[in-house]
Amino acid sequence: MAARGTEPGRIRPTRRLAVPIAGSLLLALLAVATDDIWLQLLAVLVAASILAGWVARPRPAGLRASVTGPGRVAAGATVVHVVEVRNDGPVTSPPVEVVHRSRLYGVATVFVPALPPGGRARAEVSRTALRRGIERHSELVARATAPFGLFSATLELPPAGPLVVHPRLGRSVPLQSQQRAGTAAGSAPSSPSTQPHSLREWRYGDPMRRVHWRSTARRGQLVVVEPERPSARDAVVLVVAYADAAAAAGAEDAIAGLAASVLRLRADGVEVVLLSTQPDLADLEGGTDLDVLDWFAGLRLDAMPDPAALQRALRRGVGGPGGVVAVVSPTARHWLRSVGAGTPPLPVVEFCDVTGG
Repeated sequence: MAARGTEPGRIRPTRRLAVPIAGSLLLALLAVATDDIWLQLLAVLVAASILAGWVARPRPAGLRASVTGPGRVAAGATVVHVVEVRNDGPVTSPPVEVVHRSRLYGVATVFVPALPPGGRARAEVSRTALRRGIERHSELVARATAPFGLFSATLELPPAGPLVVHPRLGRSVPLQSQQRAGTAAGSAPSSPSTQPHSLREWRYGDPMRRVHWRSTARRGQLVVVEPERPSARDAVVLVVAYADAAAAAGAEDAIAGLAASVLRLRADGVEVVLLSTQPDLADLEGGTDLDVLDWFAGLRLDAMPDPAALQRALRRGVGGPGGVVAVVSPTARHWLRSVGAGTPPLPVVEFCDVTGG
């Protein structure tokens, strides 16, 4: 996560500037009222300090900064981030505060003394992962007020990233038995379709092993076979992750339990396919446990669910044996009921209730 500043920095007056301005005006008024030459000279000197502060304003351009640490951690974990600063400029840099603002970790500030050309500084900061998520870019700035503190220069460094915080693993639930319990409480899930697997045009991301070469040769373009419905040792899980502000904390607990449940299935040898109603989150089929945790880290509770995702999940077999719809909040439950009225009965596990969220 290295970044370098190339601009001279945004110069702004600080609150301290009000002191010499007010002082010089007050002294000037007193000098005029008393006709005192020493007060006049003092007023000029105070005003001159403002000019001197502008001339000597900090110039942190040329600084290079980086924030490094563990690429992936669990929410609530305490980690050490290393902040390194180097002066690549031709002149000595002023003392600066390097500030890293992260949605996942909060704000960390490191004071860096003046560095000669080629000089380096390094500091370790202990931080706690505050929330689950993936942060592609986080804000990294250098701020200087030396030498008089009348003007500040803020150098916006290229953003640092990425940062990944996995959900902390909660209490797991046997998804398959929960599916059977949910089915018994409601209607039986729809039986698997007897229609043959369909063919469609190749899309970016489709593995080449699914290409139907005979149809490809006949049509003159790549054609793939739609994935088969899951077998008895497969599970298709549609995650409806959507929650308002009031339900967000409980939804995080539900996601933690759901992630643990999926990992438990995988440990039992079940191949799990993860689908979501989030438009920008790709489906996950196969992969490692780390890929599964990355997928759950990418779930966003503020993303409006895509109604088309429900129909896509039905085509992937979520309504048949091995399929389950996991709901993480009352908000998500309401959405599913509103858009799923015309769909076949679905095996739903409400993790907001199962995990106590």
